[in-house]
Amino acid sequence: MTAPSIRHILFPTDLSDCAEDAFSHAAFLADCFGATLHILHVREDPGFPPSDWSEALQITVEDVAADLGLPLAPEADPFDLVDVQHTEVESRDVAAAILHHAAAIEADLIVMGTHGRTGLGRAVMGSIAEAVVRHARCPVFTVGPASERGPWALTHVLVAVQEANPVPPQAAWAARLAQAYGARIDLLRVVPPSLLASGASDAARL
Repeated sequence: MTAPSIRHILFPTDLSDCAEDAFSHAAFLADCFGATLHILHVREDPGFPPSDWSEALQITVEDVAADLGLPLAPEADPFDLVDVQHTEVESRDVAAAILHHAAAIEADLIVMGTHGRTGLGRAVMGSIAEAVVRHARCPVFTVGPASERGPWALTHVLVAVQEANPVPPQAAWAARLAQAYGARIDLLRVVPPSLLASGASDAARL
């Protein structure tokens, strides 16, 4: 199983708190893989003033480790800067703008926040992330709102597979993420109870 190359990571943001939660993960992965982090802000309102990204453009690996509650790697220089590029565009179709920019920079991974809403809130705010997940040509890592305990890092990665062999491509991506976070990875295949040994049918229904 060949490890996928990660050279360009796209982080779309609407400047919300939820997006900031995802930013720490995007910066962490960019540092882990030596990738360029591309920050994209799509302005739907032409009159909206440009954002000030001066602080974000100076984020250090120590900042990232602290935000995620992860120890700084022994060989890391806390004053190293994550390579960041910032772009702002105007568009009425935010998802389309994100997908277009991902294709333009040949993004290997998109990291973006989700608002974790249901009902009408999901229809309005969740539709952008859902559209990007459905139509992106590269993997999309979505990050939900941080819990009351603060920012979180991955500890377990679950990969759903249809067949035991060969190992699907998404497993290689999951392995890369698990390696970066020092997380455990599990493969799960759901099969009909009839294919399981006697007495295991209850587990299949869980």
